[in-house]
Amino acid sequence: MAFRKDKTTAAQTSANVAGSVTSTRISTGELQGDDAINGALVATYKALFAELGPVVEGDNQVFEAAEASSPASSGGGSGGGRRTTPSNPGDVEFFGGKFKGMTIAQVYGLSEADAKAKGSFSDGASYIADYAATEKNTNETTRTAAKAFLATLQEA
Repeated sequence: MAFRKDKTTAAQTSANVAGSVTSTRISTGELQGDDAINGALVATYKALFAELGPVVEGDNQVFEAAEASSPASSGGGSGGGRRTTPSNPGDVEFFGGKFKGMTIAQVYGLSEADAKAKGSFSDGASYIADYAATEKNTNETTRTAAKAFLATLQEA
């Protein structure tokens, strides 16, 4: 089973960053008084956690797709198992960028004109192939799903 992130990690990160930001605002004199400090701390935490929650959920979608494509063990020892194809890596959504809200499969199906209208330099199929192959400036979980999606197309 692949590791799944839970929202506890996102909550801890949000709390750490909110504390740092609030501390900086206190030291610059921007915040004074307990009510102002507590209000700023809570508001910053809530804003950060609201952004990180969907990222955790997106990561977990990719973990599920990776599990579906991993060899399944038939029991202890060596060998055994079978390779299953991912059930839905094409359903993983882009959570930002020019294709925010679109699934990998939707982007893959875009014509060159439609993809360029969204800001791409190529058609959707080429964009997904490049995205899957590029480590720089990409979301690792979406990139992994794009690789799995392309692998399902090759198997078909």
